[in-house]
Amino acid sequence: MRKFISILLVLVLFTTSLFASNPTSSPKLLVAAAASLTDVMEVLANAYEQDNPGTQVTVTYGSSGSLQKQIEQGAPIDVFMSASPKQVNALESENLLYPNSRTDLVVNELVLVTPKGENRIKTFSDLGSNKLSSLAIGEPTSVPAGKYASQTLDYLGLSKKVQKKLIYTKDVRQVLAYVSSNAVDAGLVYATDAMSTDDVQVVAIAPRSSHDIILYPAAVIKDSKVVAEAKTFIAWMGETKAQGIFAQFGFSKP
Repeated sequence: MRKFISILLVLVLFTTSLFASNPTSSPKLLVAAAASLTDVMEVLANAYEQDNPGTQVTVTYGSSGSLQKQIEQGAPIDVFMSASPKQVNALESENLLYPNSRTDLVVNELVLVTPKGENRIKTFSDLGSNKLSSLAIGEPTSVPAGKYASQTLDYLGLSKKVQKKLIYTKDVRQVLAYVSSNAVDAGLVYATDAMSTDDVQVVAIAPRSSHDIILYPAAVIKDSKVVAEAKTFIAWMGETKAQGIFAQFGFSKP
């Protein structure tokens, strides 16, 4: 009997030691973010991990429309950060967001860019002339930047004039890549995108009244397995430290 008790005690101590050396796995967050957030999110994710030791943040990027579809198809996303309310509204109407988790984070501006050193196109009015042979914008139905670009062209009376010269892209970063590589004469991107490279120049800023407000909402996905951590992550994004990082990359408070 004493031998049995001794063996049992050893097993209990071994099991206790095993669990002590293998604590519950750290929280892991999968964030789906609009392509225009690529640069700032790399910094924000690292800063959040430093402020919340043990938490791992992985960010996947794409057009807000494509990310919306992935979430609708069951992708294991915890937090969605869109470049437009449209996609978040759609998910909310489908009851795919965790209740009361939605927050408006930052705003942006739309700008007209050309390759560095290019002097033919200097204003929006030049887009309607023979100075332009190609203009890149995001696909309006799935890329928020493309929607804002289309609205601006309509507002300025340029849509028909540039219709045959438009090059549509899968996201706003592809627009930037086309302009940077001189593949197109000009493109419409966010001000924050233009700040990310020295290969383009901003020649004009779209009038604020020419398009919907460029608002970035974030929300927790209803099926997330780490809702508490996801809510904490979004709340942190609205705090002074995170907003300061957003500002460094050209974003503004709503």
